[in-house]
Amino acid sequence: MKILKFGCKRSDFILSPRDHKSVKEDSKKLQWFVMCRFYEPDQKPFVFKKKISAYLSLAEKKQALKVVENMMREYLDERDYNPRTQEYMVELSGFHRELPFLKALDMALENRPISNDYRKSVESYLNKVKTSAKRLNLDYLKIYDVELPHIKRIFTDAMKTNSDFNKMKKCLSPLFAELVDEGCIKVNPCTGIKAKPHITEVKKIFTPQEMADLAECIEIFYPNFVNYFHCFLMSGCRTPEILKVQKKDVDLEKREFTILLLKGGMYRYEQRPIYPNALKYWENQLSKCKSDDDYLFGENFLPNKNFKLRDSVYKWWKTNIMTPLNIDITIYALKHYFLDRLDEANKNASLSAGHRNREITALYTIGKKKREMEYLKEIEIDVY
Repeated sequence: MKILKFGCKRSDFILSPRDHKSVKEDSKKLQWFVMCRFYEPDQKPFVFKKKISAYLSLAEKKQALKVVENMMREYLDERDYNPRTQEYMVELSGFHRELPFLKALDMALENRPISNDYRKSVESYLNKVKTSAKRLNLDYLKIYDVELPHIKRIFTDAMKTNSDFNKMKKCLSPLFAELVDEGCIKVNPCTGIKAKPHITEVKKIFTPQEMADLAECIEIFYPNFVNYFHCFLMSGCRTPEILKVQKKDVDLEKREFTILLLKGGMYRYEQRPIYPNALKYWENQLSKCKSDDDYLFGENFLPNKNFKLRDSVYKWWKTNIMTPLNIDITIYALKHYFLDRLDEANKNASLSAGHRNREITALYTIGKKKREMEYLKEIEIDVY
């Protein structure tokens, strides 16, 4: 059996008559031909057969068998000829309807401009989908054959909880939308799948006293982490965003810093305020920089030419905070804690300034961003 391209293969060639080399006298009973069986995905075996002209002499027929065999071998093995369709098979590149659906999802993910953190999350759910698709014998499907029942079966097989099911639907729906846009399928199969009911877990956050105790512990045992702890805590940023802040991105005079944000599949720069309570930590960290291009938080949370990776921060937090202090609260909870305290401070500031709905609404009209920024810079936040 000879393996060919595009998932095809062929049998060995059969030359008839089998004893053609020893035939000394031609006869009408003898059938002169070359044949093989051609196999391709999702099709029955096809007999590829070429007959030798009956008008040739015996010597010419013997020679023709070899010529035809070589021609058929060249057509099948080298030129990717499909004898069933009588066409040459062409290597399709990019997105097309014939793609295996799991490969199509991989390509759609690769094509999407999303953050590395979100990409890892999508990849983890996509791997679960691949495992279930193979277990259910659905991995053979071409992308244009995929329909809602197939995807629902795969999600149901792959899920451990209803929340898992919903997250898979949320992560893969944009990939199928990408494939709709590329003309691979007509309908996104995820759009018709109903979300499953599930109980949302209450996020664990620190109390003000716990935060005060934690800050004191960090001041004593992890001095290099102090500035990062307070800058991250009072930034409202995601971990990857603040890790990529360079000295040149910080304007202490205006009390602002710039982050690169990925939203809606597009990168854009945004300004964030430096709150009064956080100012000294920003100043302290900036004083350690040797160059405007230094990332504020590199190795050991000190300025460096290379920024620190998100996962290394999570690992540090688990090793030095969660495990020794026996707390089950991730570093991401600092963001939720701060936004909670900011909300409280914002309400108090509004009340003390005698704000009413009309004044507050002004923040969301003309000059919203600038006015919001200036407003936030003046808020004193009682962090702990």
